[in-house]
Amino acid sequence: MIEEFHILYQYRDIQQAAATTDIKTLEQVLVKFRKVVAERREEYYTEIGEEAARKVKMKKILEQIEKDGICVEDLLLDFWRAM
Repeated sequence: MIEEFHILYQYRDIQQAAATTDIKTLEQVLVKFRKVVAERREEYYTEIGEEAARKVKMKKILEQIEKDGICVEDLLLDFWRAM
């Protein structure tokens, strides 16, 4: 629980620093932060194993499909009809 409060405190510090930082610098930090997140994601997938990682990725894909308003059942029916 203490760790969560520490993270929230850091978030407030970042907000305060961002308020006085120009956009170009913030965008450069964002690029670097995205790299760190991608590396951590790769480590995470390695930790949980390939099968679990595949499930996580598939879940994200299905969520995006639903968000886009595409019916998965219709896609499957169309696929089977085409075969």
